[in-house]
Amino acid sequence: MKKPFFLNTGFLFIPALFFFLMFSVIVPKLSITFYSSENGIAQLNSPVTGKANVYSEKTSTSRDVKKGINTLHHPLPLLIGKENTLRWNPGNKKDVKIVLQSITIDIAGKSLPIAVSAKPGKGLVLGKSEEESLHPGVSWITTSKDPQIHIIYNNNLLIVVRILAPLIIIGIALPLFSPFARVVKRADGPYQIWSKSFDKEHFFREYTIPLFWFLGTAILFHLYEITHFMLSIDDEFTALRTSSVVWIAQGRWLTFLIEQYFLNLSVMPYGTFLISLFFMSCSYLLFIHFLEAEINWKVYLTFPIFSSFPTLWFINEFYGNMAPVSIGFFLVALSFWWANKWISTLIRKNNSPLVFCYTIFPSALFFAASIGCYQSFAMLFPVFFCAKLIFNTFYPYQLSGKNNQTTLQGKSVVFNQPNIIYIIVSILGLVFYFVINKFFLWKYDVVPKYIHAFLKPDVFFSAPFTAIKTTVKTMVGFYSGATDIYGVSLFSAGVIVVLALAFIFSQPARNKANRLDWLVVQACFLLLLFSPFVLNIIADGLPYRSYVAIPSVIWFCAFFLLNRPHLQEKVLYAFILFLLHIQIVSTNGQYAAVSNVVQKHDRLLAKNLYNRLIAANPSFDHKKPIVLDVYGWKYFNTTYPSPNSSTMAASFFNWSGGNITRITRYMNLIGYNNIQGLDTASRGKLTEKFEKMPVWPAEGSVIFANEVYMVKLGSIPDLRHLPHK
Repeated sequence: MKKPFFLNTGFLFIPALFFFLMFSVIVPKLSITFYSSENGIAQLNSPVTGKANVYSEKTSTSRDVKKGINTLHHPLPLLIGKENTLRWNPGNKKDVKIVLQSITIDIAGKSLPIAVSAKPGKGLVLGKSEEESLHPGVSWITTSKDPQIHIIYNNNLLIVVRILAPLIIIGIALPLFSPFARVVKRADGPYQIWSKSFDKEHFFREYTIPLFWFLGTAILFHLYEITHFMLSIDDEFTALRTSSVVWIAQGRWLTFLIEQYFLNLSVMPYGTFLISLFFMSCSYLLFIHFLEAEINWKVYLTFPIFSSFPTLWFINEFYGNMAPVSIGFFLVALSFWWANKWISTLIRKNNSPLVFCYTIFPSALFFAASIGCYQSFAMLFPVFFCAKLIFNTFYPYQLSGKNNQTTLQGKSVVFNQPNIIYIIVSILGLVFYFVINKFFLWKYDVVPKYIHAFLKPDVFFSAPFTAIKTTVKTMVGFYSGATDIYGVSLFSAGVIVVLALAFIFSQPARNKANRLDWLVVQACFLLLLFSPFVLNIIADGLPYRSYVAIPSVIWFCAFFLLNRPHLQEKVLYAFILFLLHIQIVSTNGQYAAVSNVVQKHDRLLAKNLYNRLIAANPSFDHKKPIVLDVYGWKYFNTTYPSPNSSTMAASFFNWSGGNITRITRYMNLIGYNNIQGLDTASRGKLTEKFEKMPVWPAEGSVIFANEVYMVKLGSIPDLRHLPHK
């Protein structure tokens, strides 16, 4: 008897994979609603796996508490044992009234019938009764800055719910999946076509060997960054934060997943950068295959532009961005490669609509995921699309070695079904991104922020010509290699872009039939140049790191020129490309020098500052916390050039105008763990005393008074020490 289709071993893998994915995504969370009489900080801690009553900052959730009603959500870990106990710190101040209103365990916003009890620990006194359990509505008063409440729930019951929920979803989805799977596995379906056409020797030649060459080249160009630990502004927050939910607030939900579940500590040398270079190499390989270009010396020679152009330094100077950004590049390339791989299957007549879904939906999801890494990848999609259209127009069928034309001839290469499919993929990808982003905002109860500070459409509508003029000026600066953009001149990049632009607009169409195609190709090249700057029209000053598509644009211009058939032209373009490589190495080297100098400056300053703190207090005890207040900031400058929008030349002691949180977190990160900043309310009260002190490093610029260490780094006051009028 023939067994049902959905019991075939090959297709049981997909439900099994779906189960584990759903098991990971459907995470129950503890929700606590309570009243607080004061502002503060609340924290929920899960026990370390395998260690009862042992808690860690890495398994905690913190949230600012406002006076009034607050709700704290905490994802519950998968632990073994009948009962699980969490530790709740409802505040960080004494004499605060706390009223517990409800404690529930929720999945997808629905409360589960699992009993939860709360038992008081140290640092609080019950307000209404002396019962051991704290029932909703019962109040208590905190008697220390570290009050603790133990929350207990039935863990075995929760495990059963976590297992049953994905199984129920799979049971509903399996009948819907079977028809789709039949289409995939049929004789003329995508699965069979791919498995029959797979050639190990071809795969090794076209994918494996080039990948190792690309990775080796990337490592050579980034040898210094791989082998040195280069802390930059914001790394102090990334390394010490206990939750990655901040990425969801920025609309970067895939970055959240990467950091939360794969790269918990991305602030490290070697590993993070090597992962980044691997995915950049993979994305380049997929993009070349998407263009259907022959892998030859031109591909290898132009790769350093794609992987090492200086604008990539602006985004990679933050360790937290390296892996997600490179994965974003890979996902965009994978989206195009996947769609291009199945287009021949998709446009075959009498195909099922499910084949359309098999081709389009994964490509759209890959594109949506890339935007979930970094929103600027939305602008990389039109760059790749236009590059494909232009390249296949001028150099059709290059991969098969046939008919290497250099002008528009024959039937339309613009108005065809594959290009329509790419457009559909881009639209669906944007829809998927916004839907998934809304889901993450809802699931983690986060309000979107950060990106809204840059996007200001009213800037365009109030002064459209000014916005366009500013955008064009920015484009010219980036593409010409202007010194005020890069800190040094990259004029050879501008020469390459101008030559490509001149060539495309100087080639006439051979006949009237494809004149419209020709105009579209010219428009596509302009769109390719403009795509990285789309948001400039409605934004008020984007940081340079957001222009992740610029290296791809300059790379394509160089690659396009090198594919010209005339030897004299190839020699000229190769020489210009050689100059660009030298400038790339020189520019990145100067950026490395800037980072090296500022990091050594900060480490020495931190060491000297700590020694001065010890000297300021004759009774100094390293076991006690050092409560620090800093006035002003330490001015830093170096002769090495650095772009204005970059933080590579920024010191932790001057960025943000002497930010006490940055300074203390940086010192915590490099080993001075007992330093903490003075609370905001108390800092302003010390302004008058600071004004009488000399500036660092003079004698008396570091003092100890009333259990507070005071340091005057500069003569100009920071925001917290501005004199009151």
